[in-house]
Amino acid sequence: MKRLLLFLVLLSVPLLLGCPGKKGQQSHVGGLLSEDRTRLNDEAFQNVLELFNSLEETPTLRGLPGMSLEQQRVGQLDKWIANRSEDKLWKPDPLYTELKTGFDGVLGKIQTVLDSFKKLQNENESGSVDAKLLTATLTALPEELANLTRLSSVSFRGESAMFKSLADRMETARNAQEAAILSRAEQVKTELERVVAFQSHLTDFAHLFDVQALDFQPADVDHFKQVVWERNIALWAKGDKQGDLDRAVSIFDWTIRNIDLKPETTTAPNGQQIAAPVQEPWLTLLAGQGTVHDRTWVFIDLLRQLRIDACLLAYEKENSPGQYEPWAIGVLSNDEIYLFSPACGVAIPGPQGIRLSERTKQPNEPAGGAETGEIAYNDIATLAQVAENDQLLRQLDTESAPFPVHSEQVKKSIAFLITSPCTASQRMSLVQKELSGEESMVLYQAYRDQANRFSKIANIVEVRHSLRPLRAVYERETFPQWGEMLLGAFYVEDPTTKHYSLWIGRVLYFKGKLSGPESAITFYQEARVSDRKLEELARNPEAGMNPEKFAIYTVAKRYARYWIGLTCLESGRTVAAMEQFLDEEKDPFALSGQLWSNAIAYNLGRSFERLGQYAEAIKRYEKNPKGPTGPGNAVRVKWLKELTQK
Repeated sequence: MKRLLLFLVLLSVPLLLGCPGKKGQQSHVGGLLSEDRTRLNDEAFQNVLELFNSLEETPTLRGLPGMSLEQQRVGQLDKWIANRSEDKLWKPDPLYTELKTGFDGVLGKIQTVLDSFKKLQNENESGSVDAKLLTATLTALPEELANLTRLSSVSFRGESAMFKSLADRMETARNAQEAAILSRAEQVKTELERVVAFQSHLTDFAHLFDVQALDFQPADVDHFKQVVWERNIALWAKGDKQGDLDRAVSIFDWTIRNIDLKPETTTAPNGQQIAAPVQEPWLTLLAGQGTVHDRTWVFIDLLRQLRIDACLLAYEKENSPGQYEPWAIGVLSNDEIYLFSPACGVAIPGPQGIRLSERTKQPNEPAGGAETGEIAYNDIATLAQVAENDQLLRQLDTESAPFPVHSEQVKKSIAFLITSPCTASQRMSLVQKELSGEESMVLYQAYRDQANRFSKIANIVEVRHSLRPLRAVYERETFPQWGEMLLGAFYVEDPTTKHYSLWIGRVLYFKGKLSGPESAITFYQEARVSDRKLEELARNPEAGMNPEKFAIYTVAKRYARYWIGLTCLESGRTVAAMEQFLDEEKDPFALSGQLWSNAIAYNLGRSFERLGQYAEAIKRYEKNPKGPTGPGNAVRVKWLKELTQK
């Protein structure tokens, strides 16, 4: 009926406009149109919110149906925002403005290069090309790309070498005719194909820095998804804590339990050890694994949803100007910065140290047993305290590895703030202002406001942007295979229900729906396709179960079994979690493939610790001393031994 009314109003417009002496009616019709447009645009806004608040049914990953639906819905926000006034209080981040200008300049030169080569390869136009100007343009590009690398931390080394190679070739040409001959060489044609591909990647990347633009971008799809997940997690992972610091402790502990630590380097296809690709938080959360830096980003983003400021703390390396060594996460509360070590997986205890908490007995547990449970903090060290008392940092020393930071270094700490072009954009500021109540979430944060708060704290000598988010976005665009490797298990349907079970279970887990008929546990169980069912499908030619797909189902099952244990642990069912982890610990696949082996050992240790069974906890913490979690586990072992020997 509403659509019919709108149609009739639209149909009557030409008639009314054509009648003389009907100015009042024209004004009235204009008002109706304006109201209907507003209503429809508001409906579009609500549709988008509903989509991102309920992502259980279809995975929103590239190549799957939900992704195109998300992009269509986000596109509807363009209609909504077109009727909104610009935010007069919003100001663009100077870094992103500088990057936008720099990338636009480079893209302009690249287009000039491509146009010139196109003319050179055309006999009728080759004489119009200034070979010296083309060479000068090619020569200038590596220097401009080096400046953009300095500003963004994104490496353009390969592309710079490509432009230098083209410049060296063209420099030998004495005139347009010789330049035309050189332009037709196969090597030049190959390099020009690379230039076209680079131009495409760079165009999409550069557009991100137009933070003043009000049109929504493909990258916004992942930003919305990520923020919704972070909000959902933060609301239940904080527990019943009220103060900012207590909430930060709960969120940090959740992050350590839930994000399995991976090495900072990975093996390239050619066998070379390279830095692991930077992951955005949505990818780290979905896969449940990441490096220390990935963990850090997740923790800081989760706190952002609770309106708690946090930063990555670093110091400048001695004899290496411009090189910084991260050492802790700083959480700002009541004009103090409280310290957490994402590498060790612990907060840094304050002067009052640590204790063993009183243990909550499990349901139906027999009488007796330990009266104490997990390690707890009497207080958390502040930046001011560790700057004056090096012994607080020495609490993280172990026999095999002293904590590599001293008080003198932290007195000149640099606070790195983690933002992104999406987080800083005007469009996200406008959307955020429309949200309230249960829909509320932090989509936008002004760097300058946060920087101002941190700059007032003693021992902070400088506040800077963390550039890892820029690297993450660019690497995802240019090397999507990395994400696909991590997310393969989410692309398979349950053979019977046709659900993307692992995806649904994960999203429900983020919502805190840990048990019940429609819960994370339900769909994790469904994702555990039996070996017999998989073998049956493998024998059926119509099922399309090739060896690669069989392997992905096996990995998905492994994910599901581990996450069932973790879900039990998060819901307070420690004994059930231990039973699941103990079964997984014996699984030969875990030992051979190392899939979740460190995470299982750590969470088993936490389970035994929770029950006051410290010898068993220590046994698990010491299981993989050379793994990524080894140094942090050693700190926990040291503390348990000190507390239980008193």
